[in-house]
Amino acid sequence: LKVNITNDESETLQLKGIEVQSSDITQIINTTHPLKWLMPSNETWALILFNTSAIEPETYSGWVRFVFESSSGTTSYSTISYSLTVQPFDPLIRVDPPYLHFESLGYEESIIKFTVENLVDVNLTVALQIPSELDGICIPLKNIDTIPPKGHAEYPVLIKSWKVADMIVEELNFTVLSPVPQTWRTPVALISHEALNVQNFTLLEKHVVLENNSIIVNNGTTKTINFNVPIGTHQLLVIGDSNITTLEWELYNPINSPVTLMDINFIKFSVMDPMPGTWTLLLKNEDPKYIANVTLRVLISASDMIGGTDLLKEEIELHGYLLGGEDKIVRFYVPPGVSSLNIFTGDLPDFTLELYDPFGRELSLTETLFNPIHGTYTVRLLPLNPSTEQIAFSMKVETPPIEEFNEIPVVVTDFIKSKEAKIFKFYVPPGVEAFSLDLTTNASLNHFLKSPSCEKYLSDTTYLVESPEHGVWSFYVEAPYESAIISIVVDEVIAKYLGTPPLHVTGRIDGTGIRIFRFWIPYDTGIFALNGSSTTGVGWKLFDPSGEIQYFKEDVLMEISVESPKPGAWKLEIESFESTTFSFEVVIGNQSFSKVKIVLEESFLISTGESESGVITIQNFGNETLKIMNVETLDPWVSILDYDPSEIASSTVGSVDFEVDAENCTYGIYHSFVVIESSWGKHFAEVSMEVLLDLVKVGGSAEILTSNDVSSVTINIFVQNIGVSNASILNVPLCYHISERSLKTGEVSVISNNENSFVEGLNYILPNITVSFGSNGDVMNFFATFVIVKGRSYKPNFTGIENIYANIVQNSFNGLIDEPFLLSVNVTNEADYSTGKVVLWNYVVNDFYLLPASVPSIQNGSFSILSATVRFTEWTKENVRLLLIVENSSGELVCIASQNVLSIDIEAGLEIVDVWYIPETPMAHDYIAVKAKLGEYKTSIFTVSAFYMYDNQRETLHMATSEGSNVYSGMLKPFMQPVDVNFVVSAVANGRLGFFISDNNGNYYNMKVRTSPPPEEFDITVFTDRPAYRSGSKVLIAGNVTREGSLLINVFVNIKVLDPTGTVIAEGQKITNETGYFAMEMQLTENATEGIYQVNVTYGEAYEIYEFWVDNTPPLISSIKVTPENPRVGQEIIFEVQVQDNESGIERVVLSYNDGSGWVNITMDSAEGGYYFATLPPLENETTIKYKVYAWDLAGNIAYSEEREIEVLGEAKPWSGVSPIIIISLVAVAAVVVFLVLKRKK
Repeated sequence: LKVNITNDESETLQLKGIEVQSSDITQIINTTHPLKWLMPSNETWALILFNTSAIEPETYSGWVRFVFESSSGTTSYSTISYSLTVQPFDPLIRVDPPYLHFESLGYEESIIKFTVENLVDVNLTVALQIPSELDGICIPLKNIDTIPPKGHAEYPVLIKSWKVADMIVEELNFTVLSPVPQTWRTPVALISHEALNVQNFTLLEKHVVLENNSIIVNNGTTKTINFNVPIGTHQLLVIGDSNITTLEWELYNPINSPVTLMDINFIKFSVMDPMPGTWTLLLKNEDPKYIANVTLRVLISASDMIGGTDLLKEEIELHGYLLGGEDKIVRFYVPPGVSSLNIFTGDLPDFTLELYDPFGRELSLTETLFNPIHGTYTVRLLPLNPSTEQIAFSMKVETPPIEEFNEIPVVVTDFIKSKEAKIFKFYVPPGVEAFSLDLTTNASLNHFLKSPSCEKYLSDTTYLVESPEHGVWSFYVEAPYESAIISIVVDEVIAKYLGTPPLHVTGRIDGTGIRIFRFWIPYDTGIFALNGSSTTGVGWKLFDPSGEIQYFKEDVLMEISVESPKPGAWKLEIESFESTTFSFEVVIGNQSFSKVKIVLEESFLISTGESESGVITIQNFGNETLKIMNVETLDPWVSILDYDPSEIASSTVGSVDFEVDAENCTYGIYHSFVVIESSWGKHFAEVSMEVLLDLVKVGGSAEILTSNDVSSVTINIFVQNIGVSNASILNVPLCYHISERSLKTGEVSVISNNENSFVEGLNYILPNITVSFGSNGDVMNFFATFVIVKGRSYKPNFTGIENIYANIVQNSFNGLIDEPFLLSVNVTNEADYSTGKVVLWNYVVNDFYLLPASVPSIQNGSFSILSATVRFTEWTKENVRLLLIVENSSGELVCIASQNVLSIDIEAGLEIVDVWYIPETPMAHDYIAVKAKLGEYKTSIFTVSAFYMYDNQRETLHMATSEGSNVYSGMLKPFMQPVDVNFVVSAVANGRLGFFISDNNGNYYNMKVRTSPPPEEFDITVFTDRPAYRSGSKVLIAGNVTREGSLLINVFVNIKVLDPTGTVIAEGQKITNETGYFAMEMQLTENATEGIYQVNVTYGEAYEIYEFWVDNTPPLISSIKVTPENPRVGQEIIFEVQVQDNESGIERVVLSYNDGSGWVNITMDSAEGGYYFATLPPLENETTIKYKVYAWDLAGNIAYSEEREIEVLGEAKPWSGVSPIIIISLVAVAAVVVFLVLKRKK
């Protein structure tokens, strides 16, 4: 809110204070304007910033009261009331700075950087909209950008202060275009100063109001001297001397109030913030004898506004002279987006330095000020010894920009001056499971690491962060004692997915670091083994699919076997605190280890655009020949040249020849694998490459301001070789001194010159530095900008530059990450003069790498084309303008932006085509599977993750896939209460950010988890394919879940199998299929304990227990009985057997017999007591029957008897074979019977 203030009184008013009713407002007073005193009928203004934090719709009402005191001492109040209605919302973005209060000098052109932070887990497309009132004043160098999840993007804006007459209050709009519209409004106040000094004096000048070296005051008289003090004066100094000590000095302000005499050495009066108006000085000579001869000077001093730094000039230097008794105010502007504020002064023994931020708060000068808020800062120099007549004064203000890097991995070399501090920022994309940061330096440094949520990490020189928060991380570095060369390497760790065993992996960790690998264990795996080794001690950590640690040890060896492993994606972490080479193998079932050793090539250090060859050695220590089936690479920058031989005999060696090519690679670290498919399985051999550019970093660009009494200044340009090749500085402007012409990687040269030929006003210097690299002698030109302002303020001739136009020739780039593009800009000169240098600048848009390109001049009426190659390191969609620096006819450097925009659409070659979850209507007790299907992709997938939020909690779900599938899934554990879950799925490829949600327009998915019904409403049925098993058998478990008689589809049940001791021997999580049934297989071990096993199936709180036997003991056949013992033809034969089984029980008993016509099996009928019966039908012929009995128990164990025989006799004839005695006896018995019957009849 801009408040205009007018003094309608007849007296001069002094602002004594500002009172506010609410703490939600912060006053921003433009302290470089004359607000302390207000003359009658004069106007000034104040700015008020409202900072609202409503979480519900709310009206902010209150007042702001300005308290004035008139020159007669009367207090008056001026109150303004306000009422603001705030509609709160959940912001998708946050803009830094949230407001812009920008003060600059009228001759400056500045680039201000807005940083837009993405607060959510989806890509946001954000556009910067400039209001018509700022058209031509604020030129956006980026119009549109797509910001990755929890990432940020920079929107540089070129501000032409020379087009601002006094001040403009407006607002910029940052609008989210997709997935949903939302606007962040950024208030902007632009203030332009025509002069360095508010009073329009010469820089650091004490304006002489009155100077008279020969004032005569006769004895016994009083001399009256009047002088005028203008508004905005910071200090009034009355300096004088007299030949008599009795002369009295009296000073009165415009309302005739006396001022206390100071009388220290030559200073008589010093008045801070004097009242504007007519002052009166009385010189009273009451000496009766002597005439007073007076030397008198009346000086006034105002605060100096010295401008500010920006992306094109990182320093401001101030040189001049101050009086010993002078209280000096210097104000300067600090732009947004700088690392730190560093102030250096020369030796000031007679002054104390005070520093105040834009809100008037005093800051400590002994502590580094990181991330300073933007705005106008104030330095106050307080005199300690007013007796010193004049001292030299110099001050340097440095605001190094934040070094921004799009994504990890990061390799950066930099030079930090003594007492300087910097911030390096890098983006950690989703799916990164760990990263390491290594700092190398030649001096003592203070440093720390800060996460996106501002958690602070401290370490010596190496940081290792596991499960990092995705978003923008910051690394703070300070050189407290001496200048330092630093190297920062940030290496990502994204889990490498290997597939299904057998697997053999060999890799390397340089310094402190971590590697993460995932492999898939199938559902029917009975056992798997993992063996590993390393050249130095490392931490081996193995996680099962549920995230539980199954193994952890710090050693050079690792050995583990896992029986009945959980199916799914297992994870192995290898952590090292020094350089090491590691190797491990994974086998399942009865597979054996490979007995193969892979010898890796050393890491490659290479320049972009170059290639190198390497060899991977394969040593076969096994007894069998190793056949090489196929060799392939996972990334396009590695290619296979040859492998020989295709069959590696026992105790012999083979090799794979490959090549790394950095033609399409940008500055950074690259990791990949060569995959060797052999008759044993897959071997993964790591290939690492660090790509450096042939490049120097040029620093020291400055604005140097001097008073008229400073005859010369020294400029210093720092050139550091940050490339892979040695560099040589070939040419610099004449008279420049070079400390080192030849620079190895990381070395710094200082190019300096003493400039003394500059004229009063503005002087521009754009020294061109020519550097060659490597054995090829490639030559590149670099620039540093200097503006030297001497004495009075100066208004440059900017209008003539408006007839020079820049247009991008091919204004759209569509392609893939790391693909090179040729950028060409046509610069046309329609002005009436020929230009000086024209430079395509490279420091503005950080989203792509661009070397500066230049031409020495463009003739009027002609054009020139500037070209450079650019590459993109991330998925992005944005519109940008290019910045050029043009030297006009007056030798002034003016910034122009391209008239058209460059439209950039870079794809990662990765797309998510579908996302879903099961069950479709989950309940609180349900396990929930989140699934994502990827379309065809042109690069390898590192990770797929789901980010979900519920009850103000944020979690990450890592998703995995079975080998060869493009469907990734992850499991959410039961929430145990009804809840709304919002989630989004993302994919990462090649360490670069992939394409995010392609369906649902990038919105979060909403999953409503319902309340669980009582467990009594559910019925679980469980069964196995048989009731009992022998050790080593495969067990099939199946069942279903019903609710009120209806089968439940797509719900997860937990299954645990316990042995007779209660130990869990198998467990799994299964989903019911479209028919409503679940199933799980398990393999019993060969030495499984006999007894009753339990299958425990749970669904929420409902559960069911089913039992089966493990029985390795066959049944016992105790007796066999045949009736009759001597059967004849035509008789039935009954077999009776007793069979017992004390474990699982008898399944069946079979009688097997052969009556001469072949063996026949009869299943015997059971009876009480373990007896079994079988009846043979009558036989028609005499024969011999062979027979035996088989008995099976429920586990399939079998018992059988020995083979036996029984004779079947022929049919018996009448009396045949009966003895005579038996016949006589029978006749006698019959006779007796007849006699008794006849006798009874009588």
